[in-house]
Amino acid sequence: MGITLSQNQYDLARERVAQAGLQDQVEIRMQDYRDVTGQFDRITSVGMFEHVGHDNLTPYFAIIAKLLKPDGLAMNHGITSTGPGDGDSPLSGGEFIDK
Repeated sequence: MGITLSQNQYDLARERVAQAGLQDQVEIRMQDYRDVTGQFDRITSVGMFEHVGHDNLTPYFAIIAKLLKPDGLAMNHGITSTGPGDGDSPLSGGEFIDK
């Protein structure tokens, strides 16, 4: 199962699943990650970390932990920086991520 809030990502993902003939194996949803239910063996989050905001990181990771089966694995990919040029936003990508 893949989820997104982007109509473009949703449409492209569904198209690629169909082209691969995997409609019976892969489900793509337009859904907020906070509304996902169930338990999963694996969770991969790509590009969400930097968008949930510093104040929402604890709930974000709590939701991932809740959705994982006890022996599950999570992979989180995000862009962040603590470089000297990002002093105004040391826990984000600052100007870089805004572009």
